[in-house]
Amino acid sequence: KYNNGHGPYVNSEFYTGWLDHWGESHHKVDTQAVVSSLDKMLSMGGNVNMYMYIGGTNFHFYNGANGDKKSYQPDLTSYDYDAPLTEGADMTWKYEKIREVAKKYREVPDLKVSNNTKKAYGTVTFTEGVSIYDALSQIGNVVKENDAPMTMEDLDVDYGFVFYQSQINQVKSLEIPHCKDRGYVFVDQKRQCIVQHGSEVPCTLTDQKGNLDILVENMGRLNYGNDFFEKKGITDVVKGDGAEIKNWKMTGFNLTNLSNVLTFKKELPTKVPAFYRATFKVDTVADTYLNPKGWTRGTVILNNFTVGRYWDVGPQLTLYIPKYFLKAGTNELIIFDYESQFDTVPTMKFDDEPQIDIN
Repeated sequence: KYNNGHGPYVNSEFYTGWLDHWGESHHKVDTQAVVSSLDKMLSMGGNVNMYMYIGGTNFHFYNGANGDKKSYQPDLTSYDYDAPLTEGADMTWKYEKIREVAKKYREVPDLKVSNNTKKAYGTVTFTEGVSIYDALSQIGNVVKENDAPMTMEDLDVDYGFVFYQSQINQVKSLEIPHCKDRGYVFVDQKRQCIVQHGSEVPCTLTDQKGNLDILVENMGRLNYGNDFFEKKGITDVVKGDGAEIKNWKMTGFNLTNLSNVLTFKKELPTKVPAFYRATFKVDTVADTYLNPKGWTRGTVILNNFTVGRYWDVGPQLTLYIPKYFLKAGTNELIIFDYESQFDTVPTMKFDDEPQIDIN
């Protein structure tokens, strides 16, 4: 149909691919299906806006999510989208076939273009670390106390995390009925369970007395769905064996600036959320991909820029690192890992090819 009854023909969102959510398979749209539809629209004199023509990246914590009060699907750091030009701006077979169709109906110049260079900088070993317990006073953007847990918005924390702290005494079952979006529960620095928005269930505690700590991660704000407005963090009371737990201290932090903020130690903490630091040398600056295989879930900070998140549930494994994030000489890599339970801190490496389809 004509969009206003008499023209012009416009497709304002012609999907060349689709976005991904954590824990799903990488979405792909068949090249032949794309070019066939494009050919038909152009043959009718139509105008087409491709969504997306080039893939992108949700740097920092700027990924969105789909969902509502009962479901939650956070987007990846990668927004490659199976677009004709990849997240790293590489030309694909889909790109070539789209050009062939476009040439039938438009003047398309033949320019001498090529994919930019990607480099593998090798393995990076982490030599310093600090647990969240030692780092909290250094990274906190806001600290407040209240009888009941406060949301990120009430604490005036935009993105990132809130660390909730209280005390329990002989509590067997912990209930966090509304956790936005992923809560890591510790008693005396020993992890008890993980609570995920959309599938909150009571947590059976193996350690029933002591310091109760809940690290809550904002995994991405809803950008589509029935509940467009939402508050993050713990949005209701927390109960232990049915009774409300009170007297909370809350520290919010968004990792905006870690330059010379953290006091690292040579000992590398394990089994608790922690920051790990490494340095590595770069001779010639180029695009690259950070490979966190062996780690579980965390955030990458490179030269004081928050790149984004990794998670071993896939489909994304590597994180795209544009050359502009690097510098010739010594570079600093900091990882905030909040879910791994490894005994020995693994390495990471920089690859020259992406892996965003591991499921």
